[in-house]
Amino acid sequence: MRVLVVGSGGREHALVEVLAQSPRVEEIFAAPGNPGMAQLAELVDIPADDLISLRNFARAAGIDLTVVGPESPLIGGIAEAFWGAGLKIFGPSRAAARIEGSKVFAKELMRHAGVPTARFEAFDQMPAALAHLRSIPPGDGYPIVVKVDGIAAGKGVTVAGSYEEAESAVRAAFAGTFGAAGERVLVEEYLMGREASVFALTDGRNILPFVPAQDYKRVYDGGEGPNTGGMGAYSPTMWMDPVTYAAILEEIVTPIVHQLALIGAPYTGLLYAGIMVTDEGPKALEFNCRFGDPRDPGFVAPDGDGPPGSARSVRGRGHRGAGDLLVHRKDRLRRPRLRGLPRFVFGR
Repeated sequence: MRVLVVGSGGREHALVEVLAQSPRVEEIFAAPGNPGMAQLAELVDIPADDLISLRNFARAAGIDLTVVGPESPLIGGIAEAFWGAGLKIFGPSRAAARIEGSKVFAKELMRHAGVPTARFEAFDQMPAALAHLRSIPPGDGYPIVVKVDGIAAGKGVTVAGSYEEAESAVRAAFAGTFGAAGERVLVEEYLMGREASVFALTDGRNILPFVPAQDYKRVYDGGEGPNTGGMGAYSPTMWMDPVTYAAILEEIVTPIVHQLALIGAPYTGLLYAGIMVTDEGPKALEFNCRFGDPRDPGFVAPDGDGPPGSARSVRGRGHRGAGDLLVHRKDRLRRPRLRGLPRFVFGR
């Protein structure tokens, strides 16, 4: 099998290392990759967001499977580009990838699916957003969270401890600091608790969970400073008990997969949920449409058969198999079935 990995960071390096240990994989290409991957993969000078060139290369090089690391190509529609050429690719459709591409879309999806999440309001005009901020009591109402709607490399989230901080974040978003990503803004309730990342493979019906991970977003020690795309991560999260993990899968991940199928955007690939475990139970912070970074290097461990589930389960359109987990299907939808909890997470 000839495999193409799209991306250039630590996440993609981890995927390349795991793929290289599979006896099924004969050759690996990375586009664009980085020098650290060069001993394991042939680097291809194509940017991760050049979807047409990636598709043409995969077709010309006889690539059997493409694994996409970053979110931008998925949000841009790389899956459709590859499916149209009869190529196999691991990742969701453009419609399903909106779950990361638009936080407003994701929150509305959660609302309709009955997924527990922070209370929120969405705004596409700055005066309305500022008026909402002024209505929040200065004492008990803060901190609050201000988020830009689109992707911003993990940097479009501000935890504001005062009206002044929140106002600054809103003005920055509408002033174009984050480009088109800031054309809409979310103002959310601040959730207290312990944060975790939960990952699951899905074909739009079945759910196969991985071990949870925990990452650290604040730039300074002690949870201080602005948010980043991630300062580091570890896995598994040994503080999370089996009951909490089961609740996350049953009350958050499964309903979202079901809701995406109901609106005609069945999700195929790896779904990554950001979770806050509060005193009231787990609540969803966000959803992402790809492997995590820096979480991925923390939980993807070599097992001698490629990345978990991918090489044996991915199919593109026109390459369907009834036994494959991640086949893109349009047949009659059923409620997603949860494949049992990974016992090794809790050492049982």
